[in-house]
Amino acid sequence: MTLTGEGLKNKQIAERLFISETTVRHHLTSVFNKLGVTDRLELVIYAYRHNLAKPPNDETRVEAERHEPGITFAYTLSFIRPSV
Repeated sequence: MTLTGEGLKNKQIAERLFISETTVRHHLTSVFNKLGVTDRLELVIYAYRHNLAKPPNDETRVEAERHEPGITFAYTLSFIRPSV
C-alpha cells in the first residue's frame, strides 16, 4: 500500500520489490477485495484513514514527479482525514 500511496505504477512497484507486474496486480486485486475498495484511489484513502500508510513527504513527491510528471495530484490525498 505504501508504494501505491507514493503514486508508483505496477511496473515500478514490481521493480522495487523484485517481483513481476502480474504478481503486483494479483496482490492488489486481493487487497482490494479484502478491504472492499475498487481502485487505487480508494485504497490510498483507506490506508491513510486507517494509518496503514503515511502521506509522502516532499522528497518522495519530488522523486515521483521526476519519474512521472503530473503525478502530484495523488499527493492531495495527504490532506484527506477521516470524518469524525
